[in-house]
Amino acid sequence: QNNVTREVFARESSAGREQDQSFTPLYRFHVEAMMRAYALEGSKEAASRKLSILLLYQAAGRSSEVKYIALDSMHWDPQFSCVVAELPQMKVSKWKIVTFVAGENRHCCWFAAFGDDLVMHTVLYESQYAGTKLGQYMKQLMPNTTIQKYKDYAVTTLPDDTSAGGIRPGVCNALAAAIPTEFVVQINGHSLLGASALYEYVDAQVALHMPGMCVLAGFPPPPWGQVGYGPKPASIQALIDAGVASRAELETMIRELFNYDGNTPLSFQPGGKLFGAIAAALATLIMYYGERCKAREMLAVRNRMKDAWLTVFRPGAMS
Repeated sequence: QNNVTREVFARESSAGREQDQSFTPLYRFHVEAMMRAYALEGSKEAASRKLSILLLYQAAGRSSEVKYIALDSMHWDPQFSCVVAELPQMKVSKWKIVTFVAGENRHCCWFAAFGDDLVMHTVLYESQYAGTKLGQYMKQLMPNTTIQKYKDYAVTTLPDDTSAGGIRPGVCNALAAAIPTEFVVQINGHSLLGASALYEYVDAQVALHMPGMCVLAGFPPPPWGQVGYGPKPASIQALIDAGVASRAELETMIRELFNYDGNTPLSFQPGGKLFGAIAAALATLIMYYGERCKAREMLAVRNRMKDAWLTVFRPGAMS
């Protein structure tokens, strides 16, 4: 194997061909630019693409794996105010824990993207996360490859060889520069067993994700080597405490805005294992409503929010 590698290296070097075939890393500013572009276009398809890209980014997974995140594996963690799920790593035949958190702004906030997708899709549990199409979603925002639908929203900062495969190395680079390796591998799923048998006894835990998720969400990590709590999303409790609405009214608005019907999963209902995330999504959309109006983003979502608000708080106003 060494002789073959040496021979190929010498041949390719003599021919002057590039030998580094790794993906060009994509970083948070690339992701936010793509999220902004799709938010400006604002269609149902754009909402789904936003969520798919942010899922891949915060999961730090391989692009072909994200589609295997099952709704049944997802739950709201009230201690860390995040969504926890299981991601199968096909390459190494291992599962890893992934966490989805609030972002420093609306373009890197998982709950904003999740809320948009819930509003725009009438059947909640049939909204599937893209796998192999993720690279296409990114390439179609590049100036020279933008399809007609998105030609006015091209992202000029994307590399010429943009690929979904660039998310994972970008995440690894960003994390390695900010937190200890022991925390990096909690996010990217790499193994340190070759370094020490100690890592056979260190299981992936949500708490160990928090330093890395702070970095990916745009916040500073805890002091070096320490764990702590990650970003917390907006909460409907703040609206209740301020006297804006009662819990019952906000739960009614959730059902109205997010298209609840007889087929809605039990996990989305009050008391269900994902309802905390649903409530956080509503609070996040309300929090960013003013910013989005000024930026002219997700018009269809904002219109639905107005209609749902009037339906709940001013019955008859829509008739």
